[in-house]
This record gives sequence, C-alpha cells and structure tokens, in this order.
Amino acid sequence: MIVDDERDLAEGFADILKEDLDGSLRIDIFEDFDEAERRLEEDSYDLVVLDVRLRIKGVEEDQDRGRRLHDAIAKVRWVPVVFLTALPEAVRDLEQPPLIRVVNKSDLSEAVQAVQEALASAIPSVTRLLGGIVDREVRGFLRDVVSKHWTEMAERDHEELMLVLVNRLAAWLKENAAAELASELQGRLGSSVDQASAAQVYLYPPVVQHLTCCDLLRESDSEYWLVLTPACDLVVQQAGPGQAERMPEISAVRLVRAHILRSAPPVVLYRDKKINKDKLKAALKGTKRYRLLPRYLSIPDLLVDFEQIRSAALDEVRSWSRIATLDSPFAEAMLTEFSHSAGRVGTPNVETQGILDAIVAES
Repeated sequence: MIVDDERDLAEGFADILKEDLDGSLRIDIFEDFDEAERRLEEDSYDLVVLDVRLRIKGVEEDQDRGRRLHDAIAKVRWVPVVFLTALPEAVRDLEQPPLIRVVNKSDLSEAVQAVQEALASAIPSVTRLLGGIVDREVRGFLRDVVSKHWTEMAERDHEELMLVLVNRLAAWLKENAAAELASELQGRLGSSVDQASAAQVYLYPPVVQHLTCCDLLRESDSEYWLVLTPACDLVVQQAGPGQAERMPEISAVRLVRAHILRSAPPVVLYRDKKINKDKLKAALKGTKRYRLLPRYLSIPDLLVDFEQIRSAALDEVRSWSRIATLDSPFAEAMLTEFSHSAGRVGTPNVETQGILDAIVAES
C-alpha cells in the first residue's frame, strides 16, 4: 500500500518498485488517508509506504495525518512501514530499522532499499501465518470447548466467565498454536528458527509492564542478574477511578548473578587448564550451584550462579534494562532450584525401603 496525496509521485515510485524488486508485486495507491485506513481493516497488506502530511489542492493542511495513520496501522494489523516524506524529521522518532524506516522523498533509491529490507525481514509472512493459526485456534476453541460446556458456563457471572474464557484460551493457544507455529516457521524459514526450544524459556521482551520475579536484567554491558524476589512483592497496582497507583512496599530486590557462559568461573578455570573436562562437568552438573539459561536472540548463553546473591534498591534495579522474563514452568523450576541450593544442609538420603519397613512395623 502506498498512501500519498501526490498521485504522480506515488505511481512513479510504484513503477520503480515493480521494476527493481518484483514485477508480480500488487501495489495499491491511495490518495485519501481515511480510505487507506478503512482498507487496512479489510485487507492484508505486507508493507505500507506512507507520506506524513495531507494536503488539499496544494495547500498544507495536516502534518500529523501520516503519524496518526501509522498509529492506526499498529492497532489494526501491524506491518512494516516506510515513511516517504518531505518532512522526515516529523517522524524520525518513530524509526526502528528495518521495520519502520523514514526516507526523504528526494531519495527514491534509499526508499526502494528500505522496502526491500522490510520485505526480506519475513515479518509480513510471519504475521500472516501467525494470524491464520490464531484465528483458526480461536474458532476451534469456541467450537470444541465453549459450545460443549456452555450450559455450565452460562450460569456464571459475565465478568467471571470472561476471565475463565481468557485463561482457558491462553492455555489452549500456548499448547496448540505455539507448537504449530514453530513447525511451520521451521519449514518456511529454515535455520532462522533453530532456537525454537530456547524461545519457550523466555518471554522476550517481558510481558508484564513492571519489574517481576524471574526477570532477566542487565545492569551494564556485561552483567546480567535474575530477580528472585516473589512476584507478589513487586506488583504495581494500577490506579482506578479516584485511586492512586499502589507501588510495592519493599525497598530492595533479591538478585542472583547470571554469568555470560564464556566468562563464568568454572569455564574460565577449564579454559586456563586449572581443571579438566570431568571436573568442569562435575561443577556444572554435579552441584546445585549452577543452572544454565540458553542463548536466544540477543541473550547469550548464561550460567546462573546461586552463590552470587545480592540485594539492590528497588529504584536502582528499575533503572536497569529488562531483557526478558522466564516463562512457566522454567521460572518455577529456577525458584525451586534456588530453594534447594540455598536450603541444603547435607542430610543423608533416606532409603524408601526403610520408610516402608517403619510403616509396616508401626501397623
């Protein structure tokens, strides 16, 4: 989709795109911003080339119309956007290459490259695929779950029923849609999704807007920390009508160090030949001190070290970069492992047979 009230320029750019990129591209041109917004709700476009200002009969009228249409695109169906405008500085703050680009109308060659890079990102095809899977799963959920149990569901309060449906649908999508999406992406995109299993470990970026338990944080360019403070102590309750926002009552956060694997203490000792391979394996697997977090996107392989614990002021920690949050059940497993590590007292193992013998003797 090209949205520009200068029809001649838009048609010329469309011809350049078809010649330089792919003659089979379908390109729709809209001079009317309102009509373009309506069509975005009805049709599936892979990319939008967008002017910033709207003019009528050559007289500048609205310099924010393109920005508002960009906001509408994000709400209706997010796709890559290339702002092609004579006012690039008006939207420069929105630029996030390669998916949101800002290009001056005087440089059409750069605009062609911006379109090419956005299409090469595979985001348009992934968006179509994801939308199709989710739509199908939602329809199946309504047919196979809601309709079969509607008699008992209909008796519930409407607000309570909505929460039940949302929770159940979220679990349904996670169980069914995630596996199918990973399989489809593997077939279509190949090696770009070779970290599908690691993707299940993290919510990247974090979903919860405030600091929460098992957030992976970055204090500096090289130091990662994992939050171990219970989520209930970190809840930020949003303000309701006539109410003030309720902040956490705690003032400090418990953190555990997550070393970049190549610089983790046991790995350094092995690299410096101070321990052998067997001792390295024993350090990583034979103790309760360490737990591995896999590499994913910008997150490197990390080694969580339960013996490096610190407390830091809540306000200070909030200023750090929130990278990701461990997803369930990995978050629960991390907390359990930490509890086992911190609470170990060296008690001997008690044989199951001895317990059974004691029960028999008592009876």
